[in-house]
Amino acid sequence: MNGNEMAHSISLSKPPINFIFFLFHYINKILFYIFLKTHSIYFINSNFKIY
Repeated sequence: MNGNEMAHSISLSKPPINFIFFLFHYINKILFYIFLKTHSIYFINSNFKIY
């Protein structure tokens, strides 16, 4: 119990680099998905305007 608490406090005190990388990757995926959706909608609209 004591060692577990100590490890938890150590993991909290130092910056969670793995969590930051995971968060950055997750946000990057969401932004890429939103960009893909909006870009595909714009591409479809431009195609409809062309034809």
